[in-house]
Amino acid sequence: MTKREEQLVEKAEYVLEHNESRQFLHRHLSTDCFNKCWALMEKKNRTPENEEDMILLTHTSLWHWKQRDDCQPLNLSIAYWQLGRAYCLAKNTAMAKYYGQKCVEISTEKSMPPFYVGYGYEVLAHASALEGNAREAEEYLRLANMELEKITIEKNKKLLKADLKKVEQILNPPV
Repeated sequence: MTKREEQLVEKAEYVLEHNESRQFLHRHLSTDCFNKCWALMEKKNRTPENEEDMILLTHTSLWHWKQRDDCQPLNLSIAYWQLGRAYCLAKNTAMAKYYGQKCVEISTEKSMPPFYVGYGYEVLAHASALEGNAREAEEYLRLANMELEKITIEKNKKLLKADLKKVEQILNPPV
């Protein structure tokens, strides 16, 4: 091992031994991985490698969130939604549904604003639409639209409405 490598190992051991520095690391990595995943989600022509990285980043983000002292149910709801969306984009509908359901569960159990519950249903509708299960997708869209009607923040309402429209277009592609 080189002198430089020894120094890096020493610094890493220090970080891992002290809660304050470990928490700093978790704060940094939870948000950094979330943002990098988001960038890949927005990328137009993702490669299979991009999709794999997108999934790895969102799982890593969630894990680091769960290690944080300040992690709240809202953070988990958002992380579960991102996992569901990433899996939809990667066409892995089983995993998308799993995380969409986790998003709905934590959002409803913790009485979160309808925006978060609605986005859980949006993931479930999206995954069902990708599977070609129109009946199931329409039921999830109905539930998402019920939440949409409760949203009072106009910006949030527009975001969810636009994403629900994209799911509807999967079910009924424009001619």
